Amino acid sequence: MQLARVILPCGKRIICVIRDVSPRGAKINISRRYQLAEAFRLDLIHSKKKFVVECAWRRGDYVGVKLIPVSISETVFR
Repeated sequence: MQLARVILPCGKRIICVIRDVSPRGAKINISRRYQLAEAFRLDLIHSKKKFVVECAWRRGDYVGVKLIPVSISETVFR
């Protein structure tokens, strides 16, 4: 488990917990009350790594995301 922060394109920041990680994606735990964008930035709090991810599925408070292979500097998610 790792603490992370979802950064939506509108700038809204939401704390979440990463439950499972694979080389191509992750499963995050975030309240179902939050509306997520199709793609957003996911920042790991302790390691300060940043990723752009895309929602693959959502079930209740869990969201499966896949990593989008781009450089942060090439996106609007700065």
